[in-house]
Amino acid sequence: MKLKNFLIQLGQPVAYYPKLAKFLGSVKAAVFICQLGYWEGKQRDDDGIYKTMVEFQVETGLSRREQDTARKTLRDLGYLFETKKGMPARIYYCINWDKINDDWALWIRHEQTQEKKKTKHKTAKLASTNSPNKSEPNRQTDDVEIHSKIKTKIQSNSPPENTSKITQKITDKVRNFIFSYPQNQNSKTNRGFETLGDIFKR
Repeated sequence: MKLKNFLIQLGQPVAYYPKLAKFLGSVKAAVFICQLGYWEGKQRDDDGIYKTMVEFQVETGLSRREQDTARKTLRDLGYLFETKKGMPARIYYCINWDKINDDWALWIRHEQTQEKKKTKHKTAKLASTNSPNKSEPNRQTDDVEIHSKIKTKIQSNSPPENTSKITQKITDKVRNFIFSYPQNQNSKTNRGFETLGDIFKR
């Protein structure tokens, strides 16, 4: 069967608003009042909207018990008026839009306030998560301190040396090597001529 034909056989869809169900606290009450709102103005009777339970069940899929529950919820909230007339009695439904509009405005403001609080809480939580933890040690700083301590210890254990004396010592060795170079050419070791490196090893 083609989807188009299948949808035609399903009949008229029912408009359903999840946010309205949250406002009313009941999915069944939301479906019921949406269907009443659809029929409002389409009937000529001034007493309200007349629909039998069978008609409601065909249009909405709500059983008799589910309709009773939805009607009670709406009556308790003050959103639905029911009038019985005739013999046998018929029930006419009238929606109290004034109260619904007032309560809806208050509920929307409350929802917006709660949403702002949630957003603020999430932002603060994210900021605290991304910020460095003061209780957690800074490993990079610790490494620098450790290396500094080791360097200081090594320097403290090293014997002090006079830089000028070391420089003078090197200069003297180089001078002696230069002055004795011709003599070194005539005296060979097992490795060959004496080099500057040999002089420093003395």
